[in-house]
Amino acid sequence: MRWIYGTLAAVAVLLTLYFGSAYAALTDLVTAARHADGARLLRRTDGPRLKRSVAGQILRTYLDRIGETRRPTAAEQVIANAVAATLADALAVRVLTTDGLAQLLHEGRVEGVPQIPTLSGMPRLTDLDLRNALSLGRRLHLITPVEMSIRLGNMQNRDDTAAIRLHLDSSGWKLAGIELPPRKLRDLAARLPVRRP
Repeated sequence: MRWIYGTLAAVAVLLTLYFGSAYAALTDLVTAARHADGARLLRRTDGPRLKRSVAGQILRTYLDRIGETRRPTAAEQVIANAVAATLADALAVRVLTTDGLAQLLHEGRVEGVPQIPTLSGMPRLTDLDLRNALSLGRRLHLITPVEMSIRLGNMQNRDDTAAIRLHLDSSGWKLAGIELPPRKLRDLAARLPVRRP
């Protein structure tokens, strides 16, 4: 019987360390965003993962747009991959800087580049209430044991909800993805060319 209590205590300690370390990382990100401390935000960010996250969203939304009228051809899928990668690179140039990351997480906007209009009015990380454990728990979604997402914005309106993803690696939890609001992604995809049948 004693080993059961010991096991339960060990599990409780591990869960406390696991979620406690994620909460500490999230708190650091929110604090850095509130102070618009881009250098601190950049240190807590996994740039390559963040870039892949944005590229994947653009690609899926673009293929959905093409698929509204017909099934995309193999050639269109290759082109869509290239377009998504190009747009992700352009966004990464803006976002993965001290100013760009601070602007996105503090103000909810990304300055436009030639291929991409300015994205604004997005949910801000700074609005996340870290003191309300119940609300924070509802926003948390465990994806894998080493990845979780935290939804931002009004959770009643999915079109305007964004999320950040945290990934656990050997150096701790890092910002590894930003899920853009579906409405903003559709607006972005609507500006991309589509070949009509």
